[in-house]
Amino acid sequence: MNSSVVEKYSKQKMTGSHFTPAELAKAVARRLLSNMGKSHSDTIFVMDPSCGDGELLLNFALESKGYKLNLLGIEEDLQSIEIAKARLDCLDINAEFNCIDFFSLVSKQANFDYKPDKYLVDVIIANPPYVRTQILGADYSQRLAKEYNLSGRVDLYHAFLVAMTSQLKIGGLLGVITSNRYLTTKGGSSVRKFLAEHYEIIEIIDLGDTKLFEAAVLPAVFFGRKKANKSIGQKEPANFLRIYETDKEVIEKTISVSSIYDIIGSSRNGVYSINNKNTQYQMENY
Repeated sequence: MNSSVVEKYSKQKMTGSHFTPAELAKAVARRLLSNMGKSHSDTIFVMDPSCGDGELLLNFALESKGYKLNLLGIEEDLQSIEIAKARLDCLDINAEFNCIDFFSLVSKQANFDYKPDKYLVDVIIANPPYVRTQILGADYSQRLAKEYNLSGRVDLYHAFLVAMTSQLKIGGLLGVITSNRYLTTKGGSSVRKFLAEHYEIIEIIDLGDTKLFEAAVLPAVFFGRKKANKSIGQKEPANFLRIYETDKEVIEKTISVSSIYDIIGSSRNGVYSINNKNTQYQMENY
């Protein structure tokens, strides 16, 4: 590998940055907008707390015809901020970007006497960094665990999920792309508990080994609506979608589609064929 490739790989590994594929960004934006309802007649405030090159905010803006938007992108990397600004500048939308560590921003807000809801947003759309304990370092990992009430092997996106929730209005929507590890691991139990307590879960999509990212990340997408308090139970059944490649002998007839995004949201379980590769799709309600 040449030096620029090595530098890019090293930075990605250390920071957990995985920029979102455009089609996935579009799918997440559309799913969020489909759950907006008709109560938002005024401006919608939308945040991405780790916006990278602005792909998620851009697609939300492009898909949100008929809505007036205020977009807020938070990002530590100045070069990524400049790219995001340039991409959003071509749209007639109020977009603001802040080059700051998201956790620092949340801590600053917690230390000031802000009026309720003044700085809270209606929608958070995000693909936060994935950085496991081994790379975070023991000290920083323990500090995050203490501050955000996490247990087990802490990943950076675990802390992001808690911090993002503090920035979301009651009834606000969260659409977040993460690693799927928290869905099944012991270390993810505190994250699962937190999400169940704080959100009316709309849908979870486990994208398994679909290889949507360059790095070896098995992604999942969580959609939820923030509850007024933890005592409120799950009012409606949540959708749980699993999409995995399969090498099993297929007895049933496969359904040919052009991409993984044609499967998401389908009401038909079964085996789908994408470029001669078979993908098992299963949707359940909980």
